[in-house]
Amino acid sequence: MASIAAVLALAGAALLLELPALRARKHKREIAVFIVFLIVGTAMYAAMALHVKLPNPFMLIKRMYS
Repeated sequence: MASIAAVLALAGAALLLELPALRARKHKREIAVFIVFLIVGTAMYAAMALHVKLPNPFMLIKRMYS
């Protein structure tokens, strides 16, 4: 649990550091992409830390092209 709390703190710090600069430059799409990637990455790490079985992305690619 401590590792999840540390990652949440780091994600919050990254958000606090990057968001003001993106807002100042009025990059709305970049803000949206940044937040989505931050949430997805943080959620994936939390799932891995809690030993949730995550699907292999290669299987999705394999299924799409076969």
